[in-house]
Amino acid sequence: MAQGRKVLMVGAAARMGPTLLRGLASKYEFNGIDLRPVEAPHMHVADVRDRESVQQLFHGQDTVLCILRITPYPGTWESAYERDLPAFRSVFEAARIAGVRRVVFASSSRVTEQYEREHPYAAICAGDYTGLTPAGV
Repeated sequence: MAQGRKVLMVGAAARMGPTLLRGLASKYEFNGIDLRPVEAPHMHVADVRDRESVQQLFHGQDTVLCILRITPYPGTWESAYERDLPAFRSVFEAARIAGVRRVVFASSSRVTEQYEREHPYAAICAGDYTGLTPAGV
C-alpha cells in the first residue's frame, strides 16, 4: 500500500474508479465508498446520501475524489435532482465536517454525459481500442 496522501474515492465502482485505483494505488492510500462492491482493499458499500452513516470514513482523509453517479443512464434532470444532487451535497458536507481540505469533483456523468455514444468514446467504453491512437482520439 502507498504511504502517500489519503484519498477517499466516492463512487469507487464507477466507470473511472477501478482504473484510477489500479493506476494510482502506488502513489496514494485509497479508501472508497460505493453503492456496489469494489474488489479492492478498504472499500465500503454504503449510500453517501445518508451522510451520518458514512461520516467516519471522511475523517483523516487528505482528499475526497467524488466520481459518483447514482442516476441510471441516460438519466433525466429529475432523477439527477432527486438522487445525485443529495449525494453530492452529502459528500461536500461530510468533507467539510471532517476538515478535508480538498474535494475533487469529477463525476463522469457530469464530465462526459452522452459522449460515450460517439466514436471514439463508444469504442473506448466498450473496451475496443482497435485502430485507436492517442493522436487520433
